[in-house]
Amino acid sequence: MPDGATRGTAPNASGARLSIYTDPATPQTSRVTVDGTFPMSEADAVGFLNNIYTGAQPGGMEYQIIRDDNGDEKGGKTYWIAGNGSFDGYHLMATREGIHHLFIINESSDFLNEDSGTFDDIDEIYVQATFVDADGGRRSQISNVVAGHF
Repeated sequence: MPDGATRGTAPNASGARLSIYTDPATPQTSRVTVDGTFPMSEADAVGFLNNIYTGAQPGGMEYQIIRDDNGDEKGGKTYWIAGNGSFDGYHLMATREGIHHLFIINESSDFLNEDSGTFDDIDEIYVQATFVDADGGRRSQISNVVAGHF
């Protein structure tokens, strides 16, 4: 269970924003978008990102998509993106507000559909976004929960 989680509920949102869009023309996949900012001075953000490759392992972002069934997380997925910069579906950059991150991926509706029961068919999805610096330090944010039928 992620830090701050308690049995029966997802942890409180702490900075990341999650949205899930399913195009009616392609209901077998949904676009999952996560973005947020790790607050710090612009100088600190630039320093972290300029040194992202100087450690034993490169730093970057880890995104854990969590399927939450009333606090009982099961069968999530984790994505790791090393480095900074900007490319299709991802960016990690320094801003005046801190380190901004964005991750966009198409997920299978089969994965997002974590509830198919008779008594509970509402799917609850949230994301833990973690910035990993070059020294292995970790800063995490929890997104809002998106509930729906996926």
